[in-house]
This record gives sequence, C-alpha cells and structure tokens, in this order.
Amino acid sequence: MKTDEPNSFAKRHNLPIPPIISRKTRRERRAQESNQTGEELDAIIEQAKSGEDPNARLRSDLVLGEDTYYDRNSYPWEYAWQGDAEGNKTGLPVEMDINFHRVFDVDVVSTHLDLIVWFELNWVDPRLTWDPKEYGNHSKTWFWINGNAGGEMSEIWTPDIELWNLDEGLADSLEDAYAVVSYDGSVSWNRPGHLRPACKYKGLERFPFDKLECTIELGSWSYSWMYLTLAKGGPVSGDQKQREKATMVEDPISCEVKVYSTQMWDMLNEESLMWPVMLYNVTLERAWQPYARDYIFSQILLIIIGFSAFWLPPSCGERMGLSITAMLASITSDIVIAANLPQAKAMTWFQKFSLLNSSFTFLSLMESVVVLYFFYKRSDTIVPKHSSKPMHTHTSKSVSGAKKYIRRTILMAPQSNSLAQLSNSFALSEEGTRDEQLEEEIREENDEPSLHSVETAQHLYGNERHTDRARSSIAMRDAARALDADDFLNEGEAINNLKWKEYAVKADYFSRFWFPLAYSIALAIIWKEIT
Repeated sequence: MKTDEPNSFAKRHNLPIPPIISRKTRRERRAQESNQTGEELDAIIEQAKSGEDPNARLRSDLVLGEDTYYDRNSYPWEYAWQGDAEGNKTGLPVEMDINFHRVFDVDVVSTHLDLIVWFELNWVDPRLTWDPKEYGNHSKTWFWINGNAGGEMSEIWTPDIELWNLDEGLADSLEDAYAVVSYDGSVSWNRPGHLRPACKYKGLERFPFDKLECTIELGSWSYSWMYLTLAKGGPVSGDQKQREKATMVEDPISCEVKVYSTQMWDMLNEESLMWPVMLYNVTLERAWQPYARDYIFSQILLIIIGFSAFWLPPSCGERMGLSITAMLASITSDIVIAANLPQAKAMTWFQKFSLLNSSFTFLSLMESVVVLYFFYKRSDTIVPKHSSKPMHTHTSKSVSGAKKYIRRTILMAPQSNSLAQLSNSFALSEEGTRDEQLEEEIREENDEPSLHSVETAQHLYGNERHTDRARSSIAMRDAARALDADDFLNEGEAINNLKWKEYAVKADYFSRFWFPLAYSIALAIIWKEIT
C-alpha cells in the first residue's frame, strides 16, 4: 500500500469502513490460562513450533479459523453496494498501478510489444480485518496468490484483471507473488514481470523517425461495472519516472478509464452491462541513429557514386558496372528495411526515401546506356533503317543488309580462317572489265556490298529465304571481336559518329549538373516531412 493510514483505501473510494473483528480462539484462551505471555524467547519459539505464534494464528483465523469461513472464489458484493440505490449499484473499486520499468522488445511486423513492468492491484476485502492487539500488534500479513484470479494455490479472493488485447495472458507473463493484507482489510498485490500486448501501432508513417503509440487494455473478464470498477493508482514516483525517460519520451504514458456497453438478456429483464477498461497509451520513441548511419547515409553515398559515372568517359568499361552496382545496392538496402516493416497501404518515410533513391539510380543507369549508344553510333539517323521504311520493302532489302554485315565482318576480322577464305573469294578479279570496277567504286561510296560479295553471299546462303541464317552467323562473328568507335567502313560513318558523340557529351554535361540538383531538391522535400 502507498500509505499506512488506517482505512485509507475505503476513505478514498467512499466505502464503509470494515469493522474490526475480534478473533480470539481456544488456542489463545489456553495460552492465557497457562500464563504464556509470549514475552520470553523460549515461549516464542515454542509457540512458533506449535503453530500458535501471532502471525500463524492470524493467518489461520482469517481463512481457516474455527469461527470463520472464507471462500476464495466469492466476494461479499453487498459490502460494495451498501448505500447504493437499487438499479444503480456500483461495484468494488480496484486500483491499478503499473510502473513501466523498461522496453524489452518491439516488433512492428508481428505487432508485438514486450514491456518489463511492476503490476500492482489494490482493493478491500472486509473479511480480512483483525485487531492488531490480539495478534502481537501485527498490522500486516501475507497470503499467496497463484496465477490470476481463482488459482489453485491462491489463498484469498482476487479480482480477475486480464489484458484484453493480449499476446500473452497476465497469468503467464507475471510472476506469482504474495499479497500484503493490512488489518483494515486493504489488500495490495504487487507482481513483477512482462506485459505483452498485441498492439495496433500508430505513427509508423514517419519510420525511422517515428514515435510509436500502443494502447494497452486491461479490465475484468467476468465482472461488469456492477461488481468491479477500475481506478488509477497513485502517481509514479520520481525515481521511477527517471527510469522511464531512458526508454520512452517525456510523459510517455497516459491513463484513462473507458466503459464498454453491451446488451444481454438475463432471463428476467434486459439490462445494459457496462464493462470498465483501463487504457494505458504508451508512446515509444525509436532510436533513429542506427538507421541514419547504416541505411540513410549509405544510400546517399550510393547515389553520389552513381552520379560519379557521369564523369567517366564512355570508352571506360567500368562506367556501366558502376551504375549497375549502385542500383543493385540501393535495391538490396530497400529489401533489408522492408523485412522490418509490416505490410500496410500507407507508405512510410523510409519507403519514400528508398523509392527516390531507386528512381535516381535507375535514371543514372539509363543515362549511361543512352550515352554509350550515341558514343558508338555510326548511322545517319537515330531510327534504325529497317524500322523507318515501309513493311513491304523490308523483305526485299533483308538480303542486302545481310550482305553488308558479311562485308563488314570480313573487313574487321581478317584473322579468322573462315573469314579469310571469304575475303579471298570476295577479291576483285584482275580480269574484270572497266565498267565492273567503276560500278564497284560507286557501290563502295554508297556503302553497298560489292557484286562479288553478293555472289558470294548467294553462294554461301542460297537465295533470299536464308537471310536469317546469314544474320545469325554474322552476329556470332561480331561477338567474337568487340567493335570500337574507330572501326568505320567509310568516311560517312566516321562523320556520323562524330555527330552522335557530340550528343553523348552534351548528355553527360546535362546530367552532371541537373541530376544532383534534382536529387537534392527531392530529398529536401521528403526531409521536410520529419522536421
């Protein structure tokens, strides 16, 4: 109890003061007749051995005495109803006080919360009163309570207070303990243990800079308002408050009593049964520093690394690898964080941050792809020739394209034995006429395959129906040797490549300035949500 003033609990809740009951027994009368005063040490030890010491006699007389009958499964409700009008009866007040010692575990994915608490209940039992003078001036005694209400080893009646939104019941999460009973009938039952509710967390939108709110509901499972009412115990002491600040925000706990109403038919009349519930609103402030160090800062560094690819020359092979690595690292970080969050419709702050980073790493990768495409491009138009012409002309020109690929492969890969044979077969005949040589020169200027190349292609691959086979074979030969931007077939390709290189350089100049600027602006916008 929080005070030693007699009948303090009854006075606080306007209950009748239980009368002090004289509990002299035959054993005490025999002790008086034999002049055993209990003052001498030998007499005290003898009384303890025979079970006649004051505390043993007190416990026996309260619940097992010859002149008393105590039922630990019932309570004299008429005591609580004394003075109440019929139809407006109010139950026994039960004070509840919880000292939240520390946070043991928080799991937002499984909506699990584990708190280490000291759980205290206070009530009055008018059957447990005595006169201290009759029991060696003992003003307190102790009775064992096992589990929750109605435990097999419990010695006295206890209210059946249970955690309504439970992940684990109080009987399993709190330790069994003795209840302290004062001579005025006041009972104080204080137990250490864990409080494990299933929470519906509020405030996850600002993760990892969030303050989680969880409502803990405690109330009687069997007794309605007419039998039990709940009240908040005394305020938390200064030392306890100081311990709470280490794990919770300032003023982290608010407490209120809420009453639920239900309609039930009791065979006689229809009455509204009110069920009182004590609501503890617990606020937890997340330690955001580990997330800032391990995830947010590393994500920003990955973005900077991705942007650094804009300063690498397109001919550098590590440019694409750098962009791809930055994007994969950003996606991996997002997957790791997603495993620590529940599935919800609303996006958290970190999910917005990860989406922003993934978007910019993807854009950085695509920028590198575009720059490399322009840097090595040799044609005079950005649209492929086969797609810029009508569909009916595509088939008629397919053989010509295959022959051009054959000619290009021969010129660029003379070291291959099979290609060398083709090159020998494509050599111009020294006996050719002047007209044929002039036509060859015109075809070369127009970037068209020679007549001998056409004849050889038709000899190797047959007619136009086998052009797909020609394309496949030539593509395999191209893959055997990496093409370079300086490998041009004619002056036209070199001029076209210079033109497209200018676009690649301009794209890099644009990206070096605007990509970091756009990312900084977007980051400032989402950062404003948590400030």
